[in-house]
This record gives sequence, structure tokens and C-alpha cells, in this order.
Amino acid sequence: MLREMLLILALVFGSASGACAGLVDHNRTTTRVYCSHPTTAPFGGNASSLRLKIKEPPMVPQQPVAEWANADDFGADPTGSMDSAAAIQKAIDSGAKTVFLPGSYRLTQTVILRGAVRRIIGLGGWLDYNSEISPDLRIEDGDSPLVIEHFASINGGVEINTNRTIVLKSVSDCDLKLTDRCVGSDLFFEDFVTHDLHIKEQSVWARQLNIENEGTHLINEGGKLWVLGYKTERGGTLLETRGSGSSEILGNFGYTTTAGGLAPMFITTNSRVFTFFGEVCFSGDPFRVLIHETQNEQRKEIRRGDGMTMPYRSAESR
Repeated sequence: MLREMLLILALVFGSASGACAGLVDHNRTTTRVYCSHPTTAPFGGNASSLRLKIKEPPMVPQQPVAEWANADDFGADPTGSMDSAAAIQKAIDSGAKTVFLPGSYRLTQTVILRGAVRRIIGLGGWLDYNSEISPDLRIEDGDSPLVIEHFASINGGVEINTNRTIVLKSVSDCDLKLTDRCVGSDLFFEDFVTHDLHIKEQSVWARQLNIENEGTHLINEGGKLWVLGYKTERGGTLLETRGSGSSEILGNFGYTTTAGGLAPMFITTNSRVFTFFGEVCFSGDPFRVLIHETQNEQRKEIRRGDGMTMPYRSAESR
């Protein structure tokens, strides 16, 4: 028996000049989305995607390996037995643009990422396995962009205290805190796992974002959020957009392992949202309220069976 399928097709459009050159101008790239099923729009009106501008993560020039600062050469212990915070800080402050962390490292004090360093590269190891300090890494002003890549986990998390462009790539587990100094900055996530993510007036482009926690997973407060591939676990609101934020999430599913009745799947307040989002639930407790949307003090709610989130389109906020 052939089962009905829900499909979404996203086409990427760049500038005419970029197309002629065989390149895409990602500063002026948008998507056009075609869906096989009608859009759920609680307030009616526009059913199309938001077509937010898309950017690729910025490229950092590759440095010759001979110019890298290997933290082990500064006294870091790659076995994770001894505290390596001071040694890693020396590598950061050495003036090298690339700092290499080939092992797993114990940290008992926060390491400050500043100055000339543009790339922190691991080999799939962890930082601060026992979560002895938080945050493990604090990003301050310095050369931009900064790329952090290839870590199994950064158990004490990362704090961003600067408005320079940051890329987090291939990081399997890391809490992320954004201070008020991040307002207006650009953030890029690729293959990134985190918890309780709250962005505020940033522009965020994410590809393969995984957020796992009980309670609200992702808050977009006044920012621009574009995600291609968003996976979640456990109950709680999967996306709350407020403060005139814009959120566009394509190709996603929520794995509801606990507490599906805890909160609405999506909460939208005076903001713009387009999502194509499915749910997988083996616990018998799926989301009961799919959409809770408020526009200009008018509120509408879509419960399971009354609509769907493949796709969901909010009203245009005013």
C-alpha cells in the first residue's frame, strides 16, 4: 500500500551576476519553497516561506601547519589528567592564528579566546569532562571571524562576549551563552548540539542543529534565524519567536521522548515564522498544542488534529 507523503522542496536563488559567473552571491541569496500540502496559517494570509537571506559560513584562510600553535607544546596535557587551562591560554595568546588541541583537556579556569586567533581545531576530544568550570571558553574581541571546530563536547560551555562573527562546527555537545555585547552579530552553526539556546537580535544561520533539553529549546528574540535541519529531543516548546523576530526552519523533526503535553510546539508573538516540522513520538505523549500565535493582542491556537506544522506560517507581524 502506498502511503501519503509530505514533501517540501526548497530552491535557492542567488544574484544574476553570481549565476553568470557560476557562483552564488550568498549575501543576496534567498529560497523559494514548494510544499505538497496546504500551509497551516492560524491568521490566514500569506502562506509562502519568509525567504530570508542566506549566508554561507565565512572562510578563514588555511595556515600552514608549521604556523599552528599546538597547545601540547605549551604544556597542555592531552590525556585530560592535569589542568591545561593555563597552557591553552598561552597558546591562544601566542599570536598564532590557528590553535590545535589534539587531545582531551581538563580545565579548572575559563580560557579567553582573544587577539589574533581565528581558528580553534580539535580532533574530536572533549574539554572539561567533569564540568569543573563554566564557561570553558569565553570569546572576547579579536580578529574576525573565529571558527571553533571538531570537539566531542565542551562540557562547561562557551560564552560569546563580543559582536565578532563566530562559527561553531562539528561540536557534539556545548551550552552556549550570548551576552548583550553580541547584539547585531552573525553566528553560524554546522553540526552543532546545544541546549536552551536563546538568541537576541543576532543573525543566525544553522545547518544541522540539534537541541536536547526539557522545556523551551530555542528562543529567537528580535533576531533573524534560518535553519536547514533542526532536530530536537524531549518535551517543551521547540521554537519561541518574539520581539519582531523572524524564524525560518526547513527540514526538521522533533523526537518527543518526554512530556509532549508540557507546552505548545511553537509559540509566536508579534513575529514572523515559517516552519516545516514533523514529530516522532514513541512515548504516547505527543504535543497536544502545535501552535500558539499572538499578533497585536489577538491569540489563536492550533491543537493536534486541527492543523499541522508541515508547514506552519505565521501572520506578518506589525
